[in-house]
Amino acid sequence: MAGERVLSTGQAAKQLGISVRTIYRWEAVGRLVPVTRLHSG
Repeated sequence: MAGERVLSTGQAAKQLGISVRTIYRWEAVGRLVPVTRLHSG
C-alpha cells in the first residue's frame, strides 16, 4: 500500500456522494470490504 492514500469513512462517502450510513450498511452486507481499520475507527 505504499504511496496509496487512506481515506476516512467520511471522506470516502463524500467522494462517492453517499452517506456514511450507506458505507457501514454496505460493509455489513459484504458489498464493501475495508482495506484497513485504524484505532480511531
